Amino acid sequence: TEISKSKEDISKAEEISNSDEDKLLIAKYYEYRRNYDMALEKIKKIKNKNSDYYDDLLYIYDEIDNIEEIIKNSAEYIKKYPKTESGYRYKAGAYIENDKYDEALKVYDDGIKNIKNSVGLFNCKGSVYYFLEKYDDAIKILDKSIALPLESYETGRAYMLRGKAYEKIGNYKEAEKNYLSEIEINLSDEKNYDR
Repeated sequence: TEISKSKEDISKAEEISNSDEDKLLIAKYYEYRRNYDMALEKIKKIKNKNSDYYDDLLYIYDEIDNIEEIIKNSAEYIKKYPKTESGYRYKAGAYIENDKYDEALKVYDDGIKNIKNSVGLFNCKGSVYYFLEKYDDAIKILDKSIALPLESYETGRAYMLRGKAYEKIGNYKEAEKNYLSEIEINLSDEKNYDR
């Protein structure tokens, strides 16, 4: 069958794989099959811990809800690659899972200091304030996000989140403006993809 053929192919690949790149691809195969124990076993054999390594490792730990390992490995990721957003996102997300919102906000602040124009990290921080029902704080942070250079999806998301915050405080006119801006960005983004 097709599945047994696939297992044969991966077994052969494992026998001849020497490079960290090959090992990462094999780990991704097991990730894709949702065999996270095997994916972890394979990824831990990698010696060169680049950003792809950390992204995959943290994804696996996230899938199996191992918050302690996410915090530990994302701290290592951030130390090694301070200009990469995903380390901050994983670490803050782990704190959020444990209802440690102040810790998550600190992680986002660190990320924003290291990555000056990170629309995504501003949005994440705004989302935490929104979740905590601190709508005015969410709006202030999302104002900063929107003032940064356009990043289509993330900027559209900032308008959507800010619109929701305005709606929560009863400012429906501003909410509508933000929702329309989000739609405009998404429509122009779709037009660019159609070319």
